[in-house]
Amino acid sequence: MLNSLDVSEKSYFNDSDKENDSVEIMPLNAQIPLRSLVMATSNTRELAPFGAVTVGVRVYRYIIPQSRSSIYILKSSVTFTPGQALRNQGRTEFINWENLSGNVSINLEQVVDYIWDLSEWRFGGVPLVHDVFPVANPTNITLRSMLTPGVEMGRSMITGFMPVGLAGQPHYTNIDLDRVVRFNKNFLSNVTMTNSQSTWHYSLPQMTPNQFTFEPGVVFEMTNYSERMPDDFYVNFVGTMRLRRQSGSGIFGNNPQFSYENVNFNLRFRSRWNNS
Repeated sequence: MLNSLDVSEKSYFNDSDKENDSVEIMPLNAQIPLRSLVMATSNTRELAPFGAVTVGVRVYRYIIPQSRSSIYILKSSVTFTPGQALRNQGRTEFINWENLSGNVSINLEQVVDYIWDLSEWRFGGVPLVHDVFPVANPTNITLRSMLTPGVEMGRSMITGFMPVGLAGQPHYTNIDLDRVVRFNKNFLSNVTMTNSQSTWHYSLPQMTPNQFTFEPGVVFEMTNYSERMPDDFYVNFVGTMRLRRQSGSGIFGNNPQFSYENVNFNLRFRSRWNNS
């Protein structure tokens, strides 16, 4: 693990997000559906001598009235730490690689388990993606259920998710802002970024020995009826770090030579176990 780096959940999300941690039991006359935190975890993949990738994940669930399904908001924080940063902290197994560019994809996957004692298969819900963030041209999107026709589930706004009211009607102007899930759909202003669906590419303005962090996310829907496996799904983070380091300086020291490396990574989480 990265002994000198803080990989606790607090390092990934603002304090305002921590207010959403507990399961809320809302009164019947509340303006928003029940909401709960169904997943909160993190993990680090060390890739010596090149660097490391740390991923923090939080998933919030809203049970939507009049719907067979729930809406989920996955927020993540992905930190690319080059070898030079770790070497500066005394990790001698890493060498002077620096951040240049890279990519990451978030893939949601249905859980399928075989229960040996009962000799039967059990299936989790199939994640159905409604929206992703950040994106190049963010807009406010009204989400309608893919499983229950005619049911509105909420709005994916540029600044966060707002659910519908308990009566099945939107009350977006009256929502307590401490109870929505906040995020930012805009790309970082100082980094070149593109995305295609739930894959993001980034390119830093210059090679740097420092960490680079960004916060991609997905808004998705899953059925409430999944054979005794509610809120159970896999989240896979797959990507590449593109690194560069100076490998020589030429005969007279004025002709620097560089080496490049593409380093692949994969971190896999299961919501039921938090981390697998």
